[in-house]
Amino acid sequence: MFRKGGLEMKRVSLFRMVIMAVAAVVFSSGAGAVGEAKHPHPPVIERDGQVIQRGWTFTGVTGDYDKKVLQRGFKVYRESCSACHALEHMAFRSLAQPGGPFDVEECYGQSPADPERKTSDPALNKCVKAIAAEYLVPAGPDEFGSTVDEQGNPLTRPGKPSDPIPGPYQNENQARAANNGKAPPNLSLITEARHDGANYAYSLITGYPETLPQGLKPPAGLYYNPYFPGDVGGGWEGQKKDMPPGGFIGMAPPLVSEGQVAYDDGTEATIEQMTYDVVNFLQWGLPNRKWRPARKQDLPCWAIWPCSRSCSTGATGAFGAM
Repeated sequence: MFRKGGLEMKRVSLFRMVIMAVAAVVFSSGAGAVGEAKHPHPPVIERDGQVIQRGWTFTGVTGDYDKKVLQRGFKVYRESCSACHALEHMAFRSLAQPGGPFDVEECYGQSPADPERKTSDPALNKCVKAIAAEYLVPAGPDEFGSTVDEQGNPLTRPGKPSDPIPGPYQNENQARAANNGKAPPNLSLITEARHDGANYAYSLITGYPETLPQGLKPPAGLYYNPYFPGDVGGGWEGQKKDMPPGGFIGMAPPLVSEGQVAYDDGTEATIEQMTYDVVNFLQWGLPNRKWRPARKQDLPCWAIWPCSRSCSTGATGAFGAM
């Protein structure tokens, strides 16, 4: 019995040592990725159609989001993107969810049970309440059961934290009619709907060339972007072998000048910085909750087992026959 127990203990110790070594490699690589992302080298735009590999703080096992960046990103979306693009699947209160841009103490509201105590409840968040109130959303029927006023206009009311963030159009038909027959994409999914989505979005927004390649004439109402998938053959007057990469897109450059968005925290609003901030915000806002900051309970059981007995039973059960 003693020999068997001693052998079992050796097996468990050996297993624990292996797992600790693997976890060390994973965490060191993840931490390295995050460290590089927080202080990324300025990206080099070669305009060769390959997306820019920009550093991001949200990549890796220990990836996280900077709330100041998310706040600035929301402002960029609101002032430069929301006129054409909706944020479906996102409510105002999402902005104050744990890890969100306005999940900060200065925005916390008062607890109904104890007015002297602040609460992080998104529904009571002061910043979110103020933002929501600046929007008008459809109101329910009035006391007479009507949803329109005397002039036939829909009844509206100030927004509340529980309301979805309104889009620029009432429906998809209206969106198509306002954009040459094609509705602008929903930005709450854009970084997931495209391959290498965050880098793609960053490349696309910053990639509009100041001057067009000689021999290229975009059709009316379209713009050339070397990072937009497609074909420029319809506007290319040169030889096919010299045709530039990319395609024609219906979206005009959304960020065209430094300081286009005035940052409240004094950050210099270069085109690259504004793009970086709004892409962070869009990545954070994915409805599948990829935006959540990494926490111990979100990590694989095998990664935390050497340092905690919280899942030792499961690990022993799974590998007890080793």
